[in-house]
Amino acid sequence: MKNLFAIYKNDRESAYDDFVIRRLSSSTAEKIDRAEKAGESLDKKHSAPQWMFFTYLPALALGILMIVAMIIASDGFKHAYEARGYLLYIGIALAIYGLACRVFIAIKKKRAAADPDAGNFIEEAKKLAAECYKELAVPEGAVDMDIGMPLVKKDKEGRDKRLAASSTSYLNYSFKVFKEGENICFADGEQVVGVPAACFKKAVRVDKHMYLVQWNKEEHYDDEKFASFNIKRNGYGAFHVRPFYALIAEMGGETFEITIPPYEMSAFSKLLQLEIVDESV
Repeated sequence: MKNLFAIYKNDRESAYDDFVIRRLSSSTAEKIDRAEKAGESLDKKHSAPQWMFFTYLPALALGILMIVAMIIASDGFKHAYEARGYLLYIGIALAIYGLACRVFIAIKKKRAAADPDAGNFIEEAKKLAAECYKELAVPEGAVDMDIGMPLVKKDKEGRDKRLAASSTSYLNYSFKVFKEGENICFADGEQVVGVPAACFKKAVRVDKHMYLVQWNKEEHYDDEKFASFNIKRNGYGAFHVRPFYALIAEMGGETFEITIPPYEMSAFSKLLQLEIVDESV
């Protein structure tokens, strides 16, 4: 089974290519490319190095643990310091490093928020998005829905295989989802993918964690609106939910899944009612 919106490593093809019903014009697509390059330039200007996000929290935690372990040592702090005082200094160094990285990241975020170039870019991006959705004939009543997009690669037999490092992680991109004729349509701002409603067979409730790399909703993730979904955020900034849902569709002789977080199931059900079953996928 393929994930319809999977992101393929080292491959520009997508599983949904055969189901695209319309795309942006080349001129509008060029506008998007220019906007993406401008966004990347701003991101480099205001973002801390990626390695910093993944190292500061473990360093801080380990440093604090080492310091506390020395203070409450069973043989007393004085004896512990005389015997293995170097551990205390390592702990202090790790804690200082972690705190310094955290402060650096916070400063970068504050500067980004105050940068007029960033504000102007956001406004221009909103206008461009509206232009794209208009060109794609996306109706105003379309629902903003998170779709989980896993990172996969092809194995030697040409089958899809999740990358080990991201077996439970998804890039959750916000699609405009709507019903058009006999299709359930998914618009990502560059194209519209149409899945015949009759091809959807069921919704599978998967009792596993789904890790989402970003939060796309206007409301905060711990807003009362999402309280029943018990959304958590880990130290690396990812959000995780459990369970999640896999919408199963059979098209062109193949079986596909579309993975969505639990807070999107009710919105999809308003477009198309599916039988919900408990199962592992």
